[in-house]
Amino acid sequence: MVSEVWKEVKGYEGLYEISNHGRVRSLDKVDYLGRKYKSRIMKPQKNNKGYYQVIFTKDRKIKSHYVHRLVALAFLPNSDRKFQVNHIDGKKQNNSVENLEWVTQEENIQHAYDTGLNCASNRAKGERSGKAKLTKNQVIEIYTRVHKGESGPILANEFGVTRYTISDIKRGKIWSWATKNIEVEEVS
Repeated sequence: MVSEVWKEVKGYEGLYEISNHGRVRSLDKVDYLGRKYKSRIMKPQKNNKGYYQVIFTKDRKIKSHYVHRLVALAFLPNSDRKFQVNHIDGKKQNNSVENLEWVTQEENIQHAYDTGLNCASNRAKGERSGKAKLTKNQVIEIYTRVHKGESGPILANEFGVTRYTISDIKRGKIWSWATKNIEVEEVS
């Protein structure tokens, strides 16, 4: 493992440091009331998206910072002026400099799709989704009946959904994973 290297956080010189391992520490300081604080490793908090953040205080102002951005700003050159930091292994808690890279928004999105971090298979689907109004069996029934020529508005009324939902099921726009292997002879 690479030995740990510490650098001052830009804009917070003399107050905070970041390491190439993704650890953050506050330095010895005295606050505006004269209270002394010893240097310590800070415990980052995970936000609702799974990223680690730390809270910095300077001149009586409080601001939160993403740990991965602090590492990238301190240790990764950014000659291409890219604005987002990507976790190469897809693990948001791994803020080691070896796991980070500067990317464009497009590159970050593509990485998420390429690695399966942002795909339908990672989200609750079908009946497990909190938004589901239909069961898989109901969708299969709708799919079969609509392809046999039954009226979308009538099916929508029967199943308590909109005609747009029926249309989306028919076209495979939604629930396609449930209907992809169903063969139905369409009535002309």
